[in-house]
Amino acid sequence: MASVVKTKTTKVKRRTGGPIRTYRAALSFLNSTVNYERRPPLPGAQSPYSLGRIQRLLAALGNPHREFKCAHVAGSKGKGSTVAMLAALLRGGGYKVGAYRTFKTFGSGSC
Repeated sequence: MASVVKTKTTKVKRRTGGPIRTYRAALSFLNSTVNYERRPPLPGAQSPYSLGRIQRLLAALGNPHREFKCAHVAGSKGKGSTVAMLAALLRGGGYKVGAYRTFKTFGSGSC
């Protein structure tokens, strides 16, 4: 029997007033949003991030992620060093480890 997961939707309000039609308007909009790399949340403040929704979805699907033994490393920074450390830890624990890395090339250059 399939379960339905209800999620709360929110509308994003623009802070700059009008539509983005110029480079300056785009910069103004981007600079009006919170950049947690520049300004992390205050200590003790509730995090704006939550895994609750994805946890409910996975539970409704029968937690398929628990059956597949892998680590998926994604993001914009630190993937190479994270995979190297994780592989070293797992190899040290006696596990077989394989790592797969993809490269995207743009233009005529190659990796």
